[in-house]
Amino acid sequence: MSLTLEQAQQLLLIDRDNLDDECVRYASLMYDIGTECAVSVSERDEAKMIVEQTYANLARQKRADAERNSTKLTEAKVEELVRTDDEYIEANNEYLEKKLNCDLWYSMRDSFASKGKMIVEVCNLFLAGYFGDKVIKSSESTEKVGYDSARKKLSEERSKKERSRRKSK
Repeated sequence: MSLTLEQAQQLLLIDRDNLDDECVRYASLMYDIGTECAVSVSERDEAKMIVEQTYANLARQKRADAERNSTKLTEAKVEELVRTDDEYIEANNEYLEKKLNCDLWYSMRDSFASKGKMIVEVCNLFLAGYFGDKVIKSSESTEKVGYDSARKKLSEERSKKERSRRKSK
């Protein structure tokens, strides 16, 4: 599946009501993101090679022109002439666009790695009953976990109130 950055950005959102779908899709999305990273690195490296070739060809051309005109050029002057040449500027701009695209894909990959960790956390919250009525209790053991969790929470709140009452006296 070919994925755009915009599509990938939309897929970063976690649908807490469909965690099973999120878990099933995650590995496939990470593969797609990784593939896009690899492609963008290849394109960036190719653009960098074109910049270097363009620089070398233009430098050779500038030196040959100077030799034909019996003009002496320093390396600094050759570099200045090459870097201000339209052909070099165009190749360099193309490289910078490819580099930005590559950096954005790597940022997206990092974001999806974070999403994976957050899916685990949201699943844990779901299992602990954090989302309230949306938890479906399927057995006595899950009901006991919910009961114990609620009991512990109430106990902690009572303890806090008692401590604050003692401090105020």
